[in-house]
Parts: sequence; structure tokens; C-alpha cells
Amino acid sequence: MNEFIARYAGQLNGVLSGFDRLVFRGTLGLNHEAGLRGYLWANHLGLKDFGAHAERVSKQVKEASLAAMEGVGRPFRYLNSGKDDKQALAQQIAARDGIRSGPICAFSAVELCCSYAVRGDRAAQKLQLKRAFRKCLFIYHYWMHPVFGFMSARLQTWFPFPIHIYLNGRLWLAQQLEKAGVHYRRHHNCFTWIEDFARAQQLMDTQLNAPWTELLEGVAGQIHPYFEQLCRNYPMQYYWTCQDSEWAMDMVFRERQQLEWLYPQLVHLGMTSFSSPDVLRFMGKRVTRKGTAVGGHEVPVSSDLKVRPNGVRIKHRLGANSIKLYDKAYDELGAVLRSEITITDTLLFRVFRPKNGEPDSLPQWRAMRRGLADLQRRRRPWTATVTLWPQWMTAPPYSSSRRASRSACAGMASPYGLCIPSMRTTTPCWQPSTAASSPSMGCATAISSNCSMRSRPPHRPTNDAVRPRSAGS
Repeated sequence: MNEFIARYAGQLNGVLSGFDRLVFRGTLGLNHEAGLRGYLWANHLGLKDFGAHAERVSKQVKEASLAAMEGVGRPFRYLNSGKDDKQALAQQIAARDGIRSGPICAFSAVELCCSYAVRGDRAAQKLQLKRAFRKCLFIYHYWMHPVFGFMSARLQTWFPFPIHIYLNGRLWLAQQLEKAGVHYRRHHNCFTWIEDFARAQQLMDTQLNAPWTELLEGVAGQIHPYFEQLCRNYPMQYYWTCQDSEWAMDMVFRERQQLEWLYPQLVHLGMTSFSSPDVLRFMGKRVTRKGTAVGGHEVPVSSDLKVRPNGVRIKHRLGANSIKLYDKAYDELGAVLRSEITITDTLLFRVFRPKNGEPDSLPQWRAMRRGLADLQRRRRPWTATVTLWPQWMTAPPYSSSRRASRSACAGMASPYGLCIPSMRTTTPCWQPSTAASSPSMGCATAISSNCSMRSRPPHRPTNDAVRPRSAGS
């Protein structure tokens, strides 16, 4: 069992681990120049005809997408800025109209997009197709999905028509719990109380085995109903990748006072105890004696602390990926401590899989892919990070539990057996201090809010610090 969970088992209602925020991106063959040229050839169009054709198709895509929402009587609103909080607006509309299932609303906004431009080449004396940035209309749909719960999708209405789908594993779990007849108390995207945590974890584990392609294609068909007409002469299908993924472990305390006492100490320890090599190990990277990652590339490592209206968040970053810890929610039924990992750059992780395009080849440790094929394989680095991070914040330095954890993980045939931070002498989190008696908001004032850890040298304990001297020394 996790050392942290075992230590505070008497204070916990339960633990829940699984998906949090997920962002999927669907792209067509039109995303590549060869694909767009093939599309134009199949529709008997030249480069000189692309501009007029794109205008006509874009108009039809907009009309078809909005007609699907207006046909069921749901509101549509044009937003003057793409920076408006569309999710908050959609939630307000859903609460006002009492939407429990089905479409909620649609928004549109003009934003920057990556598309194509046809330009003349004076030297070659012919037209050239170039990738270019431009502004176009984006359409957002919001639903209470029968499987995912509250979710949304974003459609670019200009070539090459990519789609982004946004969902949350906790809201998905709420749908599952309601169907299973399990009572719960939800606070935004976390649960402060669940009638049966074991049953909730079983339901959440089934999310990894969901028929992703079928579900995502169904959502794409709702926001982009003109897609079939677009493919009439040039067959295409969306290729789905997981652009951003979050995996969170929620530890639900029975009493808010218990977490309010513990969390300031975890924040202090997380900001003062861990260095760049520790963050690298948490992310599954091997570290040299100089404290740098094994390999020829350099990735910036940093840590920061942020005070939010509802608590304090500590985050360690490795490039575009991050791990964070924060007190998520407090109410009369419980308090939630969340450990979370966000994966955006999958190439920094390795998974045990066969070679691309050769499913029968010998599996080896290879770079993680963004596609749906490696979505289940992300569970290992997810679980290793969110489990071991709070555990190592609470275990005493050089304790038997730390040595046992290091020995157990070292024997794993995985790079994630090396994700244990280097041992260092530091103040145990249970030792009384000035920060321990103050609430989480007060603790933040004593710690730097932006601490770069890129240049901190690794700590190497001497032999005297590791083992006591003999009587004759």
C-alpha cells in the first residue's frame, strides 16, 4: 500500500485515482499538403480555385454545424472574443434551463488558425501552396453527453477542419455513479464524499477500456455533420490523438481540519526539499551524477507555488509536462487532497510496446505516442508519479520505508522504477513548525511563489550522513 495512504488511513474516507481533464484532437489528411492536393484533384480543382472553394465549403460547414444545435431549440451566441469563459457560460445556461441530458448551447468566435494560402512564385512562375496563419470562425458545442457527462467540442470552420474534444474523467464518473445507483457529493470536478469508494474506483478503471474511436467519431459527427459531404469524392477519416491528459489521485479526508493541518507542511517540504534531479526521477527520467537527465536533449525543469482563492497549489514542471499537489475542495463531508500529473509532451516518456506498424514485433521500451494506441499505456507513468510523490513527502529521510520503496522499484523492468527522488536530509513534515499551525493561505506567504530549480545542484549525502561511524573511528 502507498506509504502516505497507510499513514493517514484512519483519517481518509477513501482514495480515487483516474482520468481528470482530457483533450483529444482529430485531424484529417487535409492537414498535410499532399492530402489537400489530392482533395483538390479528386474534386477537379486547381490551386487557383482553392480560395473560392474554401469560402463556399466553410459557409456550408458553419450552417450545418449550427443547424444541428438550433434544430433542437438550443441557444447560439456569437462571442466578440475567443478568450471568454465559454465553459462557465455553458454551465450557467445548463443550470438555468435544467439541462440533464442532450445539447446545451453553441458559441462561435473568430480566432487564429493554421491553414493554407496560395501564393505566386515569381522564380518558378507558378502557384505554390503554403502553410499560413489566418483568422477564421470557430464553433463550440456543449452537451450533457450520455456517457461523458458535461463536455464540449471545438470545430475550425476553415481548411483543414481539425476538431478538439474536451471532457473530464470525474464528470464521466458522475454519470457512471448515477447509472449504478451510488450516491455521492461532487464539488466541481472532484468528490468530497462517495457512498462506495471501491465501487467508484472499479467504474473509473473501466474508462481506460472505453471504445475511444467510436465515442469520438460520434461526437465529431454532431459538431461536423457536413463531414460526409466533404468526403464524397475524397474519402477521409479523423485520426485521433490525446493532446493533453491529466491523471489525478484524490485522497478524501473526513475532516477539513486534518487536511488544513497537514497541507502547509507538504507545501513547505515540496518547495524546499525537492531539486531538479528529483523532478526528473518523478517523471521517469534517469539522472546522471551531475544531476542532468540521461540523453542528449535538455528540458527545462522548474517549480512554482500559486495561491488560489480556494487554496495553494505547488507544481513541478518538466518541459510541457507537470506534476502538482493542491487542496482541491473542502466541505462538511470531507476535504480533498489531489496529486496530479499532466502529460502534453509524450516523447519525454517511454512505454513498453511493439514497433510502429509492426504489431507482432518484439516489444521494447520506446517513446510514448500521442495516438489512442498508447492511451492505456500512459497509466504506468501516471500511477507511478501521483502515488510516489506524496509518499516521499511524508516518509522520513533514510527511513526503512524509503529504502524498501527504492529497492522494490529498482527491480521493476521499467524506467519508472527509477522515479524515486534522491535521499536528502530535511525536516520531517510531522515536526512542529510555524507553518504547521497556520492555514494553507497563510503558509504561502513564507515561500517563494516562483522558484526556478534549473540551476540547483543535486544533493549528494556523504558516507557519514548515510551510516553512523563505528566506535573506533
